[in-house]
Formats: sequence, C-alpha cells, structure tokens
Amino acid sequence: MLKPPIRDIGLPGIQKWAEAVAKWPNQFNDLSLFSCLFNTFVYIEISGTGGSAFRTMYAKFLQEAGAILNNPDLREVADIFEESARTWSEVAKSALPDSWPRLRSIRERIIEKNRYLEKQEENALGKMLKIDAEIGKLVENVRKNFGKENFSPLLSSLQRNIMSCCRQEAKAFQTLYTVMKQ
Repeated sequence: MLKPPIRDIGLPGIQKWAEAVAKWPNQFNDLSLFSCLFNTFVYIEISGTGGSAFRTMYAKFLQEAGAILNNPDLREVADIFEESARTWSEVAKSALPDSWPRLRSIRERIIEKNRYLEKQEENALGKMLKIDAEIGKLVENVRKNFGKENFSPLLSSLQRNIMSCCRQEAKAFQTLYTVMKQ
C-alpha cells in the first residue's frame, strides 16, 4: 500500500482513481458511466468484502491479534482501520448517493439482495430474482434518463470521498508499518 511496484495499486492507485473519476463523463457513454458508479458501490460494499473494502475485517483481525499478543498498539491500529472502513463505505455510498433517488433505489435493492444471499433463508433465490428484476427496471429507467443529468456534483463528491479515503488509508497503513517495525 505504501510503496507499490506500480502506480495503479496501493495509495498511488487510490489517488490515480480519484483523478480518473473527474474524466469519466468524457471517457464513458451514459450506461458505462452508470456501470462505473454501480461497480464502485458493489466492489466496495458487496462483492465478498464484508463491506468497506475488507477494512472491517482488517480491524477485527488487528483487534484479535492485539489481544492475543497483548499488544495495545495493534488495537490502536485496529481503531484507525475501523475509521478507514467508514471512509470506504462513504466512497461506496457517494457512488450511488441519496441525492439521486434512482441511484439510491438501486443501492438499496443491491443491499437487500445481498442480505438474502448471506442469510440463505427459505425462498432466498426467489426473492433475489425478484430484486434482480426490480434492479433491471431501475437500471433501464436510469439508462433512459442518465444523459440528461449533470454529473459534476456527484463525481466531485465521489472524488473528495476517495481522496479522504486515501488520506485515511495512508494513516492506517503507515501506523501499521510503524507498529510492525517495533
């Protein structure tokens, strides 16, 4: 994270992503731009990460390691990663924000579908398929109206949140590095 071999990963990769967000309207057509926003949310909050781009998991691991090793410094690093988890979730939410009702509805449906997947309760598949159909209709509605929207406020907010996340990540990983060197 701190010194990756290429600029596309680690902290430089997060900075590069923030820079790229502003260029998305010029690089992608409307549906592809929507896909960027959709995938930003899904990859951070849903896709097997346990939410918050794995940072909640990192924090729990560091809490457990700190307790097992009787190392309060690791527990302090865990607290920093918990804050990082919150910043990652803010990035995700800003990709499908409350201020855009259609995008918010899609985000809510995705979260609901994921709950059914994780709980595996009776008729989960049927409920998930119904949500998929609802998401399909919402996406079609978004696709029809997306080109009429001004993306600047949404993308500016997303970019600010990514940069805030990058600063939090720098703090978290630098602190972890310092603790591990001791």
